[in-house]
Amino acid sequence: MLRLVVFAIVYLGLNSLPAAAQIFIYSGREYLQQGQNWAQIREVDLATNRKTQLTTSARHHWKPWCSPDNKFILFTTGAIDKTLYRFDRVTNRETPV
Repeated sequence: MLRLVVFAIVYLGLNSLPAAAQIFIYSGREYLQQGQNWAQIREVDLATNRKTQLTTSARHHWKPWCSPDNKFILFTTGAIDKTLYRFDRVTNRETPV
């Protein structure tokens, strides 16, 4: 019963958000059998459950967060090298900040 109540609260809460707020951005990786793999920025449209990988470059993409206007995603490249990058959602370009 508690699970049903929690699900209902979360579901109703998400459905009351504006459409732009229903996109979830995260960093994840798919492990390869051979070669180097990198954490890439991905998004999930919570309304449709559509998943999209946004980046493909040969670097890690950690701790992504969106700019207030949703045009850019900022991210760091790792725990040791904490270079800050900006991913442009329109051009798909990554540039150091």
